[in-house]
Amino acid sequence: MTTPNVTFVNLPTISVDGILGGSNVYPAVSMPLGIMYLSSAIKESAGVKFVDLIDYNIETLNRGKHGSIENFIFNVANDSVERSPDILAVSFMFSFSVEFFGRMMPILREMWPDTTVVVGGMHATNDVYGLLARPDVDWVARGEAELGFAQFIRQMAEGVPADVRGFFDKTAITDHRTGVLDRCLMVEDLDRLPFPDWDLLDMDAYVNSPYSRKRNFGAAREARMASIMTSRGCPFHCTFCSSHTVHGREMRYRSQENVLEEIRILNKRWGVNLFVPEDDMFTIKKERIVGLLDAIDGLNIENMEMQFPNALSVNTLDKDVIEALRRAGMSVLTLAIESGSDYVQKHIIKKRCSLDRARDLVAYAVNHDIYVRCYFILGFPGETIENMKETVAFARDLGADWCEFMVAMPLIGSEMFQEFSDMGVLSNDDRSWTGTYRDRSFDTPEISADDLEKLAYRANLDVNFINNVKMRSGHYKKALVEFEDVLVRHTFHIIALYCKALCHKHMGDSDAAVEAMDRIHHLIETDDRSRKMFDEYGDLISWDLARATDDQPSPVPSIRPEESGVALASSPT
Repeated sequence: MTTPNVTFVNLPTISVDGILGGSNVYPAVSMPLGIMYLSSAIKESAGVKFVDLIDYNIETLNRGKHGSIENFIFNVANDSVERSPDILAVSFMFSFSVEFFGRMMPILREMWPDTTVVVGGMHATNDVYGLLARPDVDWVARGEAELGFAQFIRQMAEGVPADVRGFFDKTAITDHRTGVLDRCLMVEDLDRLPFPDWDLLDMDAYVNSPYSRKRNFGAAREARMASIMTSRGCPFHCTFCSSHTVHGREMRYRSQENVLEEIRILNKRWGVNLFVPEDDMFTIKKERIVGLLDAIDGLNIENMEMQFPNALSVNTLDKDVIEALRRAGMSVLTLAIESGSDYVQKHIIKKRCSLDRARDLVAYAVNHDIYVRCYFILGFPGETIENMKETVAFARDLGADWCEFMVAMPLIGSEMFQEFSDMGVLSNDDRSWTGTYRDRSFDTPEISADDLEKLAYRANLDVNFINNVKMRSGHYKKALVEFEDVLVRHTFHIIALYCKALCHKHMGDSDAAVEAMDRIHHLIETDDRSRKMFDEYGDLISWDLARATDDQPSPVPSIRPEESGVALASSPT
């Protein structure tokens, strides 16, 4: 009996255009915990000795050097794999990866024509028939697959036909189309799982990545980051989420000691001091979470921090939990509020987030020197433009340090996906609904895709830049930190430069202000991205800095320079 070798594939989190350097969106570099848990499970339970990883997501940090997407796909795969894989296991998490997946699979199949291709993940769980219709996909796994994949490999090694709950081959297209497809058996006791296979990754690239899920606002810039997961499941019924199709709605928890041991190992082996829980719902059980956080605090890790890009709910947070989070090193609080409209909360997205509670939590956190980021989504099915403007106004007045505005993307398997489908705006033939949280390729009766994208981006510029809460309150040095962080990631960002100039002007450094304005003029002339931003949002810039700052706590949008006769060659003085 020969145990097959396995190669995992981690898909990128940005578009094909972005991989080639033609997009302003940068990759979200987050440890692929699903792949890492699977790798550990099959090594332990199926005796797999050789496991490789084609990590397209981390390789997008070197994007643009390959010349074409085909070269990128081939080169990264060829450089990553030491032996021809018996099983190619693709983690297909999100619908925005559809285009890349479609261009990747024929290339990998040509490289390794005899490999068995298994696709799993959140998107795969909800697109079984669509994936199996492809000639280059052999199997699809539904749900959590640590138990099922190990069983699948054992059967393959024994040479017997695979018969595993939650695993489907092409017979599913004809035999089960009208039935309910089972999911893989879930691990009820999460402590039974081995720790994630960290050795599968380039750990240094992940813990040090400038594009990781850590945020530097209020946090140590030299922090070394790692993702962890302390629970699985979420009992809520938000219409835009499909996570329940993989992890279920019933909560399962790791023990306190199991979590602590993982943290100790990460700190000892890689010097990790910033931990990012990737739970669907971290704060669902107050007594457990306060006890866990206090135990983490008791580890006394030097410069310990925790950040939560997700996993925190307004409806499960209170001051006691925030204080426990703060004791454990949380310096950045992220709240997914999603909508500033009570109507949308109750009747459209079913999140039922209390907006009054959100205001109180934000105020409490800010008053206790915690940096607060809030997430909002625009463009839900049936959401009017007025509803969206309510959200922008709510965010502007909320007092949070930073707000993210995204467009509603229909994740397959979510209730929202079905709602959009019932509206007749999605096409399964060309998968025109697959976009990112920054863009959308289909119109709705309420708003066109183009207008929605511009509304969301203008909301970002309005709330986070022009009406930045720190500039409004006179904390210009802190505002500068934010704008400089943006410019590290987006060097073309002329609005960030403009706000940087305003901060310098308010702080009495006229030379630095003029230098920033000069940089804006240069970028408009030399960088197409800056020029595009100027063409679409230049109305937010006042080219007379004296008028924009004198006796005003925040800048006032003015007119475009071409409308006022201001030349682009040099900054006004």
